[in-house]
Amino acid sequence: MLPENTIRAGARGSAGIDRSPLHDGDQCARKKFYGDLVDFSARVIVEIDGREFHTDPATFDNDRRRQNELVLDGWLVLRYSAATALADLDRVVDEIITVVRRRRKSIAATDRRLP
Repeated sequence: MLPENTIRAGARGSAGIDRSPLHDGDQCARKKFYGDLVDFSARVIVEIDGREFHTDPATFDNDRRRQNELVLDGWLVLRYSAATALADLDRVVDEIITVVRRRRKSIAATDRRLP
């Protein structure tokens, strides 16, 4: 199973989650960027990075540029290595759920929408 599928399954099985806050492979900005896991209402993107896709300098640089553009557009990007996501699944899922819930509350409390 791919690491992002493992994370998604963990989020769905967590107590207190009505539905998974994470969607897979969805377009997450006005540009053509996609996140491994996305929560639209909290504007959180989770990226699970494996070494096999980040070995050449151009790919590494492109990921940084892409992340900066997303942050400038109001998204929060959480990054985990595939090894960490699989080895420490419960902690990673808990962190993601905590961030998503906090961002949703913050957005709702200020009665505003992020860009």
